[in-house]
Amino acid sequence: MVWRFSAQVLTCGVVCIGAWVAEAGSVHPCEGLWTPAQIPGLRQFRIADGMLQWSPEIHSEITSMTDVSISIDLQGSDDGLHTEAECRDGKLYWDCGDVWDAVDEYASIDDIRSKLESSAWTEKDRPGVHIFIFTDTMVSGGDIQPAPFTMSKDYNVDTNLYGSSAVGKVSGGEISWDFGKVWVPIHLNSDVLTRLEGGRWTEKKDPGRNVYQVIDGTAQGGDLEPTKFSVRPDGKIVAKLRGTDNVGTMQDNGDITWAEGGEGRWLRLASEEEIGRKLEGIRWTEETQPFVRTFTVIGFEALGGDSPAPFGLYSDNGVFLKSGSELFRGTFRDDGEIHWRTNANDTTPWIWVTIDAIEEMLSQIDGKRWTTKSRPGESVYTVEGYSISGGGIAAKFVVLPDRSIVSAIAGRSVGRLLDNGDIHWSEANATVNDTHVWLPLADPEVMLQKLEGKEWTEASEPGELIYTVSDDMVDGGGVPAFFVMLTDGTIYTGLGGGSLRGQLLQTGEIHWDGNQTAWVTMEAIGRLRARMEGKRFTGASKPGQSIYTVSDGLVFGSGVEAELELLPSGHVHSGLPGKSSGQMLDSGEIVWEGGAERWLPVAPAQQASMELEGITWAESGAAGNRTLVVKRGKVLADGADVGSIVLLENGTVVMSTDKEVIAGTLSSGNGVVWNGDRGSWVVAAADATTFSEKFEARGSSLAALIAPGMIAPSAALALIFVAAMTVGARVVWRRQEVRGDFMVIGSGHREEDGSARSSFQQVLAQEDEHFSDA
Repeated sequence: MVWRFSAQVLTCGVVCIGAWVAEAGSVHPCEGLWTPAQIPGLRQFRIADGMLQWSPEIHSEITSMTDVSISIDLQGSDDGLHTEAECRDGKLYWDCGDVWDAVDEYASIDDIRSKLESSAWTEKDRPGVHIFIFTDTMVSGGDIQPAPFTMSKDYNVDTNLYGSSAVGKVSGGEISWDFGKVWVPIHLNSDVLTRLEGGRWTEKKDPGRNVYQVIDGTAQGGDLEPTKFSVRPDGKIVAKLRGTDNVGTMQDNGDITWAEGGEGRWLRLASEEEIGRKLEGIRWTEETQPFVRTFTVIGFEALGGDSPAPFGLYSDNGVFLKSGSELFRGTFRDDGEIHWRTNANDTTPWIWVTIDAIEEMLSQIDGKRWTTKSRPGESVYTVEGYSISGGGIAAKFVVLPDRSIVSAIAGRSVGRLLDNGDIHWSEANATVNDTHVWLPLADPEVMLQKLEGKEWTEASEPGELIYTVSDDMVDGGGVPAFFVMLTDGTIYTGLGGGSLRGQLLQTGEIHWDGNQTAWVTMEAIGRLRARMEGKRFTGASKPGQSIYTVSDGLVFGSGVEAELELLPSGHVHSGLPGKSSGQMLDSGEIVWEGGAERWLPVAPAQQASMELEGITWAESGAAGNRTLVVKRGKVLADGADVGSIVLLENGTVVMSTDKEVIAGTLSSGNGVVWNGDRGSWVVAAADATTFSEKFEARGSSLAALIAPGMIAPSAALALIFVAAMTVGARVVWRRQEVRGDFMVIGSGHREEDGSARSSFQQVLAQEDEHFSDA
């Protein structure tokens, strides 16, 4: 395509007038009739002969032109303001962002009529003062009487205005009337138009009473006559509502605020899609009558009542519902509930709760059990689905999302599930007391794990009575009785015909209120007896003077014999005078209640024998310089008893005399170093007596104690140490043997009837294997 520039040039060389024109036979792609894509057909502009014709009277000169673009000076611009457009794909793309579509210049009269009717019109010299509308065959609005109009083939509008016939020529998107007025279309705001079309609104002053919808630019519905809505260039909405011109502003949330005309504010209603996104799949039921009726919302209707009811959702989660002659307004809450009221003064809302939320609560309580606080354990109530049974009742039982309860139990129709699991029933004029409180029971699985399948016994007399728990009952020691445990570990039982209260501790013991003895499992008794087997203790006030040995649940020493049991909690129960109850510390010490002395754990006798006995010790320091020997826990100086000595489990050596108690440390290199500058003991000479000689020397006294077959002769058996003592009619022994790679530590006693009992511990490396013979 070839273009040339035709211009007149002054003598000074400045271009005065010029235009780009095509050579003969050429057509530029930008030439032709165009209309803005935002307001198609309402305004038309022609590009031809190097000019952009805005209207018959106004044009802009094309200052430059390429094969696909043009540049123009804006009409009336004193500062030389330019704009450019590029032509491609049948459209003009202006650098300001506007887009124009090409217009078929041979449009039909019906096309022109359609374009007239698709917009509102106003006077060019007084924009917005009067609004005129073409609908079907009538023109109306503003200050004219409604009148019919027709279209002639030359695109003229023939009608009657202001009492006289009038002809208007449609050209360039304007209507020029023969009486001198020019109507121009109200420049549409495409965003506001889009938001208006198909939208639904209701009046804020009376939400839900009337619902208006805009279809094809016309508002209708409720008490409103069909009314044309138009949009001004500034985005304001113009409409003649109820005979009065109104100008409104669309808010960001879609509400329309009418600043003129007295309409107030219209609330935008959610579309079907918006309602579906927000409410689809939600099922509701009435809070006061759960599951009697269920409700759902589909489109603009609520289903579930007597008949479908109009439903709307507007700004700030407001909702309305028309049920018969009643209009309910409410709020759709974040938790999904809808609280309805018939008027602002309604203090008792009609509440819809979601069935999903109720089912979520059911998942938390299904299978849960309760008992009355006033008589715990006598009746047990269990929830299964939406019913509860137990104690001779079976009734509807629903826990709502706010944890309130609706039930059909006589006298228990309304209640609340507390966070701790308690249920408080509230009836008219009733105060909350023990008869109105239900306590939550532990799950059957917890009962099975912690209580059932075990043999329980009283700690004071282990094995004397055995109790078993199953299905909320306890058997043993008499008539079976109820036995229940709360979620906090509190236990109630009807043993003995009354109501006994206790607590299951983390240690596995059951401690009963009052002076009742604790319960422990026989399994724990056996495990702790094995732990205590062979343990030795001495009094902290005079260590070594008395040694107490534990064996088979008994303690022996200082001429006494009594029961002694260690419980899982560390509590020690014994039959010793003045030492019936105590506590074992982590250090192994036993602290007795009632001011009795502490017991210190003593090292095994064979260890003390090997470390202290059979050695001649030379004493030095504050106590003087003596030669000492240790025999059976006694310290001898020149054959005289000067005190007792004991080796504790922690390696401390303690010597007790009639004057003092001193402690020290046993060191293989330095002997015994006493604390507090008390000097030390060093080895003067080792006792040359062999173990076999020691055994032979004591053998005569031991022979009568060993029952035939208890210690089998063996060439591989090296007897390291055997100790024996007589306690009343009962004889107790402790022995340690080496059998190949094993060390065997044993202890036992002879019963009064002459039978012998013993137990052994076989040790290899760090692992213990227990076995016994009798």
